[in-house]
Amino acid sequence: MLSCAIWTEKAGKQGAKVRPDLQPALGALRECARRVAVTCAECRLPVDVDQFVEAFRPDLMEAVSAWFKGAKFADVLRMAEGVFEGSLVRAIRRLEELLRQLGAACEAVGEAQLAERLERTNERIKRDIVFAASLYL
Repeated sequence: MLSCAIWTEKAGKQGAKVRPDLQPALGALRECARRVAVTCAECRLPVDVDQFVEAFRPDLMEAVSAWFKGAKFADVLRMAEGVFEGSLVRAIRRLEELLRQLGAACEAVGEAQLAERLERTNERIKRDIVFAASLYL
């Protein structure tokens, strides 16, 4: 679900079909985003509710899910049709940073169990060529 929050590029599968097993998570994310946007609008903050909800784009959900499960980068890149290699690397790195920040926030508010879960997720994402120090060894 977090991949929907970090992907902002116009490249990729616009209006991409989301696998049936990922549909409930996307639906829950969009419902939560709608509640946040409606609350912001009620507080007289300038927000377009539909635009806010649509900003959470599922273009990389399937690719990031495969990466998390241990797929090779080449296979993940094929899943993310129309996305450049560098853009995919940057998205996965941004996701890793977001997971670290969320883990730190959970620790700060006393949610140690959720922080541990985020750390385990981060460990599964932070691997392979995406996080290589240099491609020129």
